[in-house]
Amino acid sequence: MPFRVVGAGLPRTGTSSLAVALDRLLGGECLHMSGIPGHPFDLGPPWASALDGRPVGWRAALALACPHGRDLTRLLERFTGSADWDDPVLLMRSYARHVADVRRSMARTRLLEWDASRGWRPICAALGVAVPAEPFPHTNRREDWSS
Repeated sequence: MPFRVVGAGLPRTGTSSLAVALDRLLGGECLHMSGIPGHPFDLGPPWASALDGRPVGWRAALALACPHGRDLTRLLERFTGSADWDDPVLLMRSYARHVADVRRSMARTRLLEWDASRGWRPICAALGVAVPAEPFPHTNRREDWSS
């Protein structure tokens, strides 16, 4: 299957909004990391129960031996190159390296550097499609997490 768009964004950088926007603009399904079975953010059945408002066995959910979510830790260790990945300076340095790697690996004529605050226009221009009349679909926003 040929890919038309590949996003190289990290979690919490507008990838959910971009997926919804691409679904709308390209008339098909955008495959987002969160839809992959075993996604690193899948913390397992106890947490799914909590999110659904069902009873939870909290001892099991909080047990250190619980294997769920370990993939996220491994991903962060690989991304930063360190088991001490939970360091803001290291994370920002790793993010900057990631952005530089993406820039180096892609022809400038095929690269769109975008963030969700820029909305439809840059994406539509890059794809050669009209800007939709509806508002840009901002999803998974920081303020949605704070309530």
